[in-house]
Amino acid sequence: MERLTEFSRPRWRKVVASATHCVGGDGLGIMTAMVYARLNNFSFWSEFWFEYLVGYLFGWFVFQVWAMRMHDNGWLMALWKGGRAEFFSMITVMVGMGLVMRFVTPATVGAEPLPDTYAFWTFGALGLMVGFAFTYPMNWWLVAIGWKHGQGHESMRDNR
Repeated sequence: MERLTEFSRPRWRKVVASATHCVGGDGLGIMTAMVYARLNNFSFWSEFWFEYLVGYLFGWFVFQVWAMRMHDNGWLMALWKGGRAEFFSMITVMVGMGLVMRFVTPATVGAEPLPDTYAFWTFGALGLMVGFAFTYPMNWWLVAIGWKHGQGHESMRDNR
């Protein structure tokens, strides 16, 4: 555990871990929602908000709550802190994802690609990478104010 704590001591490393964790959780929800939305012919804005909702819920309940529990928070406090951190992180992930969905994908392939195409998964991955770039500064701020911790935070105990 000491080695992990030493590795994650610089803030930039905590922020990389925080943003990666964020995009991983949000991305799982976003891509799941995108598959459903495309198969059910959602309009652009219906799809966008559906992806936002599902990505937010995945990120909050599957990733953030458990991360907050690792920092000696009870369940209610973990729900509050996880939801608060997820709210701000998810906004910036979806800005990046939305820009790719709205401008890059149609300009490159025309129509919104379906899940059985390479274009769907390629532009989904590109959207998440752009989302990472957009959420990195937000995660920097969230780590700086203590709302997110990054991984291997100094307050974690060896018995966890």
